Amino acid sequence: MEQLPNDLLLTVMEYLRTEDLFACRLVCKKLGALALHPGVWRRQRCSSGRAGTGDKAVCRVLRLAPRLNKLTLRLEGRSHHVSYDRTKCAVRELELEMNASSAVLANLMIRNQEALGRLRRVALTLCDVVKAETGALCLTLATSSVLKKLEIKCYSYPPRLPFADGLSCTVHTPSLEYFQCSFQLASEGFINFVLAGHASTLKVVDLGDKDRMTARSSSTASLLAGVAHLQQLTCPLLPSMEDLAASASLTNLTLYVSSAMKQVAPAAANFLRRARHLRDVTLCYRSDDRYPADVGVDLVGALAGTGQNGVQVLNIENTIWPDDDDDGEGEGERVPYPYLEPLARALPSMPALSSLSVDVFGVPEELLEAISPDTAPALDTLRLTPEGPDRGGDRDQPECAHGWRHEDSVEKFLALNPKIKLSIRCERMSCYSEKYSKWKCQSCKQGCHMQHYRNSKTYLYCWARMFPDSELSSSNVQ
Repeated sequence: MEQLPNDLLLTVMEYLRTEDLFACRLVCKKLGALALHPGVWRRQRCSSGRAGTGDKAVCRVLRLAPRLNKLTLRLEGRSHHVSYDRTKCAVRELELEMNASSAVLANLMIRNQEALGRLRRVALTLCDVVKAETGALCLTLATSSVLKKLEIKCYSYPPRLPFADGLSCTVHTPSLEYFQCSFQLASEGFINFVLAGHASTLKVVDLGDKDRMTARSSSTASLLAGVAHLQQLTCPLLPSMEDLAASASLTNLTLYVSSAMKQVAPAAANFLRRARHLRDVTLCYRSDDRYPADVGVDLVGALAGTGQNGVQVLNIENTIWPDDDDDGEGEGERVPYPYLEPLARALPSMPALSSLSVDVFGVPEELLEAISPDTAPALDTLRLTPEGPDRGGDRDQPECAHGWRHEDSVEKFLALNPKIKLSIRCERMSCYSEKYSKWKCQSCKQGCHMQHYRNSKTYLYCWARMFPDSELSSSNVQ
């Protein structure tokens, strides 16, 4: 062991577990010294449960290790071991799950890690009602000059993210490149401060949130338009969103749409109509009840514009949030998602579109008929995700991917578009019953395509890639 070169030993020791590195300290002096070499610890990760319990393993790491790649802690209460906020172990990524009473401790930990010089990412999860103490913590994060990534999730109710008096402060050295924060009315001030302070460095901004809220003013959109190198944006529809149309760097866009955003939908449509640099677009519709909302239906048509856009990837998702008071009685007839018809009309104006993914109510016959080599010359991938009958989808739709393969509209589509890969996301690939050893649906009873579907009956969710019969082979089904 003494004859082996240090570089070789260090290379091997990088892949040892934390407890094995500590065990090396007991073998010999040489390994004991190498076990505390910074290079050995640069890939190591450490996590614990509640900090208040004084996790001995984590405290040992923070006391002896020179550095860590990632440290994950759950902070509760104010009692803690001294090593949590006074450690000399430099951490690159810090993930904290905390409540309001831990805000002071979290703030001290982050300031300590900033001083050690390796901190580049902080992911903060707030799990209860946020109090004023969190304002100082938010100020520390927003004004950091070393962080590259900042991620904040707030699960409190009512949602609050106080920012104290931080709005009067400035960011002296912008550094953030990635910023994720749940967009809520109470977090709007904090978000705007970060966007303004790090406008020269930000590249990815994620303001997506399931609460279906939009901004109260046009400030957020204006600040986003001022982010010089913005490449990827996820956000709800915003007032004055047309200000973003001039952004030449923005190529990847995800928009959340709900009925609460009716007043700002025209601004979003105007933005999409004028944007010329978008390449990857996702529209996430969030219905307020068991019926799809029609707000934002014209966004697809606006995106197509005059046919001069260069969108290559388009994803349309629809998540239904059931009404808590809905007892399942008195429901009217569900109508197909209203964005399918505008999408079918818009295809000829999107010549660069190569990948299309859509949530569907049932078999989208109109959409399938609208796709041809003439209307979608660049399209090579189409993915459909059916809404199951248990979620209000068409009860007459095929029960399995094999059943979809035998739908008339699907067969016509495959015959007309032999080069397009069609994928259907169903709960099961086929309707083979293992209990009774038989096929349940009419399509599966025909006994065709057995080599592709019979062995896939155990999948909970699966993608079935459909090909014309002439192209079916074991390599064509994923």
